[in-house]
Amino acid sequence: MFRFQADRKCGGKAKIMSTRHIYLYGPPGSGKSRIGFQLAEQLSRPFVDIDLEIEKHIDTSISDFFRQKGETAFRNIELELLGRISSNPKGQVIALGGGALLGQENQKIVLQTGEVVCLMADFETLLKHIESESEKRPLLQGNLPERLNELLKERASHYQQFPTLYVDGLSEDQIVNNIQIHLGQFFISGMGSGYPVNVQKGLINQAGDYFQQMGLKGPVAIVTDQNVGRYYLNSTKESLNRAGYQVTEVIVPAGEQHKTIHTVMQLWDNFLEAGLERGSTVLALGGGVLTDMAGFAASTFLRGVAWVACPTSLLGMVDASLGGKTGVDLAQGKNLVGSFYPPKMVLTDPGCLASLPIVELRNGMAEVLKHGIISSPEIVKSCLSKNWKEDLVNLIPFAMSSKIQVLRQDPYEKGRRAVLNLGHTIGHAIELVSDFKMRHGEAIGLGMLLEARISYETGLCDSSLPETIKHALLNIHLPFVLPETLAIDAILAVMQRDKKRADGKVKFALPHQIGEVSFGNEVSLELVREILESS
Repeated sequence: MFRFQADRKCGGKAKIMSTRHIYLYGPPGSGKSRIGFQLAEQLSRPFVDIDLEIEKHIDTSISDFFRQKGETAFRNIELELLGRISSNPKGQVIALGGGALLGQENQKIVLQTGEVVCLMADFETLLKHIESESEKRPLLQGNLPERLNELLKERASHYQQFPTLYVDGLSEDQIVNNIQIHLGQFFISGMGSGYPVNVQKGLINQAGDYFQQMGLKGPVAIVTDQNVGRYYLNSTKESLNRAGYQVTEVIVPAGEQHKTIHTVMQLWDNFLEAGLERGSTVLALGGGVLTDMAGFAASTFLRGVAWVACPTSLLGMVDASLGGKTGVDLAQGKNLVGSFYPPKMVLTDPGCLASLPIVELRNGMAEVLKHGIISSPEIVKSCLSKNWKEDLVNLIPFAMSSKIQVLRQDPYEKGRRAVLNLGHTIGHAIELVSDFKMRHGEAIGLGMLLEARISYETGLCDSSLPETIKHALLNIHLPFVLPETLAIDAILAVMQRDKKRADGKVKFALPHQIGEVSFGNEVSLELVREILESS
């Protein structure tokens, strides 16, 4: 799935990635400076190009300094500045020179203070990138192709020590995205000041450290349900206590049927009893229902207190915790009351999936499949694989990235974010009419299939797309046939109250092909009825 030579490291004690630097390394011409600038911008981090810092320090070009002082003098200055730059407590993106880590002391510094990503390309690509500026590269003077070839041979085993991203054939956006997926580090901008999203095993056990690093204040109310609480409440609370936070536990009943304003009113009462103030923080520990509801309670209590999403289900990780949508259901429909209220951060610990029942893993895979249909043939391929469960560690940040890219473009659903409603117009209606006996993922997966059939009937896609979705649902063991017990008239009636209505009409997100979904499509109720009846 990924173009990295090394797998993502998800074991062991989680590192506070927001305080660690991201070092981009690799041979001349691999794009470290250009990619580093874009990566820093997307992660809302400072960017440092160490070669530029060296030139400022020596007050001349690196080429001239090499000629006058030699490589040893240059490496000494490089080491000095690397030590100084790396001591900054705020995580930065740092572009290193092509030989910056040849020295053991330099390697020790970067491995202690951050994560290294080595960018690599084939010989022709590197040569093309540097041939117009070879005079600036003192180790490539003379016959450029010959010197570059020699340098790559000399350093081949050296570069192979580090996690390597092969950039040939990738756009700059794809390279930046792959790095974020590999590191499990994202930043969602566009909603207020934005917020970081962290993906790594063990994060729950370090919640207190992350709260401190983000400057969040107590008292803290951990909102969870009976199912999740027995696994993760104690470790989360202990972490916050170690960090000096006063913590109150608030346990709510599990299940979509309890995602109501009545439960939220109980949460408000609990927050008051716990002494929460405007500067306090709510931690939502659970699946999508829990994060939706606790986030809404936080958004309305005292006109808004800070909250943190800590999703523990696959569905919560790849969908519900991202994007700042909070809310509750009414008897007439799902999520009809709510707000856009982003968390201060998202802590996603894939280790939580170890306790998740297989039926809930399948439930979450419906949203993974949706992200694949919207933007990624690779995700769809994984959903069609018999080994999808074994791919989950890699699949989670990849699916999250798909949604995050949409959120960055349209955080408040004024346009493109509506593609994320794929499968939800019919799916939400099925879920409600079933009285939530069909799980969210089951209903959304079936909704995607039915909406793909609508797309085919309206000429937006060919017949292979609904078949691909059907095969993916079969592979994941999700339903692909509408239960006979569900009344079609009731489904159509619920759709008429869908929150995505505009100008009095129901709007659909419809797939054209894998990687292309349009939004705002008007579909006649007669066609929807025909599709439902034939399913």
